[in-house]
Amino acid sequence: MGGFFEMIRKGSIDSIGGAQKKMEEQYASQDQSDVEGFKRKKKHTIPFQCMVSIPTGFQIQKPNTPKLVYDVSHLSMVKEMCKRVIDVEDCGQVEIDLHVLKIKGVLPFIVNVSIEPLSMEHVYTTSGRDTSLFLSCQETVYVDHILKYSVDHVPYYVIDGHHILVRDVVIKLLEENPQTAQISGVFYFDYA
Repeated sequence: MGGFFEMIRKGSIDSIGGAQKKMEEQYASQDQSDVEGFKRKKKHTIPFQCMVSIPTGFQIQKPNTPKLVYDVSHLSMVKEMCKRVIDVEDCGQVEIDLHVLKIKGVLPFIVNVSIEPLSMEHVYTTSGRDTSLFLSCQETVYVDHILKYSVDHVPYYVIDGHHILVRDVVIKLLEENPQTAQISGVFYFDYA
């Protein structure tokens, strides 16, 4: 509250209404920054999904963290040029050359999901009392994604697991077929 009274004392806020307006502007600016950060993160994502069939008498084990393995060796960085027209104050429209950095190729992946029997009665395993099993599915995501535009030359980036991350992995049983599970998420390209 000291900050509020300090602002009034210094004259930057002349009333309670002015204080409310100042706070709303500050929060709107912060919200806009959060939205821009979210959009930037969302902009550099590519969704993936695959399906697994759950055998009769089994269910998805809970809690369950799917294990995902992905291969980035089929991706490459591509530098391209394009022309854009921009408006320059006191000059009108000007055509400029833009350098474009893209990541292209295919991104194959395999996902493992653990399942367990619905009932332990009459169920035996070759590994003692551990009855969990793993189902897997394999898919490929096609990638043709713009990472950056620049008027200067774009730098070279390494393609690896530090820059291509997996996020928001979810397992969902399909309503129309509860014996099928959909595993989905996004590949996030962390190139600032």
